[in-house]
Amino acid sequence: MEEPHVLRMSRSCKDEDSDYCLNGQCMYPPDSDTPACTCDASYSGARCGLLVHQATLCKLATTEEVIAICVGVAMLVCCLSVGLYCCIKRRCEKQPLLYKTYGGSENSV
Repeated sequence: MEEPHVLRMSRSCKDEDSDYCLNGQCMYPPDSDTPACTCDASYSGARCGLLVHQATLCKLATTEEVIAICVGVAMLVCCLSVGLYCCIKRRCEKQPLLYKTYGGSENSV
C-alpha cells in the first residue's frame, strides 16, 4: 500500500515516550521529534501535570450579554426611581403644610 501524499498533523509517540504525558496523549508535532502532549479536559501544562479547577475555566461575556445586563440594570434603576418619586409625591400630598403665623402659633393649610 502506498503512503499518502499529505502531511499528518501529528504522529503517535514511540514506546520510550509513551509515559511522557501525565494526563493526556503523547504525540510528535509535524516538524519535530520532541514529544508534546494533548491534555485531557481538566489538565494543562507542558506534560499535562497541572489540574485546572472549574472556577478558572470561565468564559468572557459576549457583547450581547453585556448589553443585556446593562439594559436590565438601567430598567431596574428607572423602576426604583419612579417608585421612589411616587412614594415621595404621595407622602407630600398626605401631609398638610405647616406654616408659622406672625403671632407665633402654627396653622395648617
